[in-house]
Amino acid sequence: MQNAPASVALESADVVPPRPGGYRWALRPALVAAALGVFGTLFRLVLIAADYPRADSDEATIGLAALHVAAGENFPIFFYGQHYMGTIQAYLAAPLLALGGPSTLLLRLPLVLLYVGFLVAMYRLVSSVYSAWFAVLVIGVLALGSDRVLKDQLIAHGGTAEVKPAAALLILLAYALAVGWRRYRAVGFAVWGLVAGLSLWDHLVIAPYVLVAAGVLVACRGRELAGRMGAYLLAGLAVGAAPLLAYNLRAQPGQDSLSIFLSQNDGPPVPLVERLVGGVLMGVPLSSGVCDPGVCRPWQRVWALALLALLVVSAVLAVRALRTTEEARARHLVRLALALGALLSIVAYTRSPAAGMTPMESGRYLCVLPVSVPAMLWPLWRLVRRGGVPRKIGAGVLGALLATMVVATVMVVASAVPDARADAREQRQLVDTLRETGVRHLYAGYWTCNRINFDSGETITCAVLGDNLRPGFDRYRPYRAVVAAADRPAFVFVADSPADGRLRAHLRRRGVPDAPTRTVGKYHVYLPPARLLP
Repeated sequence: MQNAPASVALESADVVPPRPGGYRWALRPALVAAALGVFGTLFRLVLIAADYPRADSDEATIGLAALHVAAGENFPIFFYGQHYMGTIQAYLAAPLLALGGPSTLLLRLPLVLLYVGFLVAMYRLVSSVYSAWFAVLVIGVLALGSDRVLKDQLIAHGGTAEVKPAAALLILLAYALAVGWRRYRAVGFAVWGLVAGLSLWDHLVIAPYVLVAAGVLVACRGRELAGRMGAYLLAGLAVGAAPLLAYNLRAQPGQDSLSIFLSQNDGPPVPLVERLVGGVLMGVPLSSGVCDPGVCRPWQRVWALALLALLVVSAVLAVRALRTTEEARARHLVRLALALGALLSIVAYTRSPAAGMTPMESGRYLCVLPVSVPAMLWPLWRLVRRGGVPRKIGAGVLGALLATMVVATVMVVASAVPDARADAREQRQLVDTLRETGVRHLYAGYWTCNRINFDSGETITCAVLGDNLRPGFDRYRPYRAVVAAADRPAFVFVADSPADGRLRAHLRRRGVPDAPTRTVGKYHVYLPPARLLP
């Protein structure tokens, strides 16, 4: 990028060269963007220090993988218990956990660093392809965050936090290579391939953005890709995707990562209308940051249609520019790529039954959409810059959108943070109670078990039981054998849950209705005098 032709920096129609003596003014957009980025970063650091978002067993599974990597015990390719979704987050967190021990805060710190990288890549991309002041607006929007957006950025579930900076970097690299990045050009192509490979191993939700970034490279540098530069790119891709390739080369038919990932679309048929409502009217505003914690109200869903329309308009504007002029072709191709990446992601998501069945939780599959915020806002920015009535329309819509996002962000702090802090205190009390009572082995439900395993640093071992008191889904299978060999494992269930009721009935049938029981928050802790289950 630094060695691109001087004209590249002035490609955008609304970028005005600084006047003589105006160098200080030229720095202002970058400084404002930096201030907004610092605010967004500090905001997220305060949230994770306040135990928001709520932790769960899936996040604890990443934490356990990080502990195993740190101890040199295991080096997992995939999220424990499945054959897709890589473990980059576990490897990033492993050094911190090696120093500080099991801690959700330490587990999440690398995600904040990924967020910082995302903002840097987005500012460079948007200021190069659109304009510097428009990039400031984009960074301001990305500094905000609704419940769903912040969960995608701050929970170590695997995949959702790192694909955004990866997608932004892929498109930025594609643009830099397209406009004439001359020094270390081979390194540029190799790095593009490396990032693409790592991203596809980590989570296939990034595939639409890898595709559109590759499209920019092919359209602008097709001849180079047919030669040595293409070989460098493929070499980087092979290195980045090496864990994925190593598994799939020996996987049984139907057990390869792509087949398993696509099988997520299997299940009971869901009507198209329900998938469109869940995938578009809820998924788009959820991923764009305009919904309250745990809910997307009807008036907030209206933004889905507006944002979808803005993406289409942005794509049309880019296509028109490509058809009418050969000047700044790469810039218009990148603008088109940003719009198409979002539209392809939405189409892929609405094909899934999850979009209609569980739209609130499944909205994470649109976690890459923030990369396309520039495409969503660009038509409004153009209206604002035109003046007159268009300016009033654009400013009104833009102001209403920002106000909605600010309200959604405030709602997170006002309602979700206290609940998350209370849940974290209860979890600490539970682990402390288990230690005080001498419990080292126990059975619990899925959403309880791995949290205990991680928070205790595996000094307490928990295996999963389903609601029917039969073995459940142990993502890390060795735990099941350890607990099965224990003399009298304890039981921990949410009070009055189906499993809790069945265990009480089982105790009565066994003639031990008065087995020692402790109540910790919402949990019942059972301490039977002998082994209850075979």
